[in-house]
Amino acid sequence: MIQYMKLYYLFLGVLLLIMIHFVCYIFNIDAFELFEKKTHTSQDNSCIQENIHSLNESLEQLKEITNNSI
Repeated sequence: MIQYMKLYYLFLGVLLLIMIHFVCYIFNIDAFELFEKKTHTSQDNSCIQENIHSLNESLEQLKEITNNSI
């Protein structure tokens, strides 16, 4: 009788893991990504700043072009 109870709880545990797996799959939840530490390096920050500066320059050029065409 004890062995059947152990198998029963083992079956319930496996069933629970399968259900958790399908819920995560359906809602596209990545469990490993939740525990991952996100680190931003100074290289990322400098790249972002360069992109912002480039976009600001492009915006100024676009304003000049539109003002000249009017």
